[in-house]
Amino acid sequence: LARPIHVYSVKKAGSEAPKTEGIPAGVGARRSWFLPGGFAVLALLGALVTWWAPWRDSTEPALESQMAYPLPQVPSIAVLPFDNLTGDGAQDVVVDGLVEEIIASLAKIPRIFVIDGNSTFTYKGESVAANQVAEDLGVRYVMEGSVRSSGGSLRITANLIDTLDGYQIWAESYDRRPDDILALQSEIAERIVTELNVELVSGELARLQQSTTNSPQAYALFLRAQAAPRSTKEDVLTRIRLYEQSLELDPAFSAALAAMAVDYARMGRIGMEDRDIVYSKAEELARQAIAANESYSGAYLALSTVHRFRGEFEESLALVERALSLAPNDADAIMYKGRMLRLLPGRAEEAVATIKSAMRRNPYYPPDYLAQLSWAYFAAEHFEDAHQTGLQYAALRPNHDHAHWRLAMTYGILGQQEEAEAEVAETLRLNPKRTIANTLEFSPYAKTNLSLMRSEIDAMRRAGFPEE
Repeated sequence: LARPIHVYSVKKAGSEAPKTEGIPAGVGARRSWFLPGGFAVLALLGALVTWWAPWRDSTEPALESQMAYPLPQVPSIAVLPFDNLTGDGAQDVVVDGLVEEIIASLAKIPRIFVIDGNSTFTYKGESVAANQVAEDLGVRYVMEGSVRSSGGSLRITANLIDTLDGYQIWAESYDRRPDDILALQSEIAERIVTELNVELVSGELARLQQSTTNSPQAYALFLRAQAAPRSTKEDVLTRIRLYEQSLELDPAFSAALAAMAVDYARMGRIGMEDRDIVYSKAEELARQAIAANESYSGAYLALSTVHRFRGEFEESLALVERALSLAPNDADAIMYKGRMLRLLPGRAEEAVATIKSAMRRNPYYPPDYLAQLSWAYFAAEHFEDAHQTGLQYAALRPNHDHAHWRLAMTYGILGQQEEAEAEVAETLRLNPKRTIANTLEFSPYAKTNLSLMRSEIDAMRRAGFPEE
């Protein structure tokens, strides 16, 4: 070192005096003069040790330059599926449900960026490093955890990692009875919020601490219904029966009421049941969901769906905005807003940007995101973009008539008539009712957005769809 540094030792009462070997003469006489500086050095060392914290668990840091997406300016987090270490595969539903509830609770919080569960659950069952997740999804914080059996209870362990410095910044274990596990999600979410220093708006914590149900059995039935297919009328009725069983256990289960409302509305939209009857039933259920839990955003989206199917777009959009005021990070709600915007005259460009924003929050988005983006591009008259996005959607849903219907129109607009006619044939094979007359009759915007309706009908005629 360029100049000597004075070193001090702290002597406990009754202990041997410190050795002074090697200390220059006169230092002892000056010790009281240097004492404040000595404590300053100790304080600095303490701060350095706290910063370095060699006892903290560490991982390989993520590299911001390697991230697939730009890192958001607000705290960003991905919650990975928890490991089920109970030895009981039947607990998978409970463990996954806990993680989904944590994500949903975090998504209610303004000014943080939350990756949707559809994306994080692609890592389920995989051994993946936190830094890799951060680079894949473009987030700073990654949460991971596990659930194991401990006597007659479950032990839930969760930890939060700051992937940019590679250190675990928080870890906690919870022992809960199996029937108490759903109440845990808000406790974990609240703790993460505190760790991220997110300032909550008035009333947000109260909403965060609420849950749509206190019954694990009701929630398990709800998850089974959500995972069931809905291609046929019998499929949809099976889902509805599961929701009804769930509601027998918890009649005020808002999420189940809302989901059942959407399934009833869809039955009317695609002609499985009389529209007036099922739309009325769907509206009643959606309003019950709102009454059961006014802070649950999904209830407003369910009612919005009924209004959308009726062609009441302004009312539908207002309900989407209400949902987003409660859950500003909900990727599905953001996508739904984009879906509504593309139906309104003059708002197609806004719809494209909104759907892309939803995709950013849910990088492993479901195929429907691509379908809606393709329609938004079409409404904005970006036909090449609509076509390329339509090709991606058709690759994922080759047996969906909408995918081929869309491609038939864009092929025709782009002057590829042979390909357009092939897609018309495939559309009619999957859905013989896809005629121009039926499209005009069943389109919810046939009267509210005449420009878009004319554009679609002109494209259908150019492609070669039959009139009747």
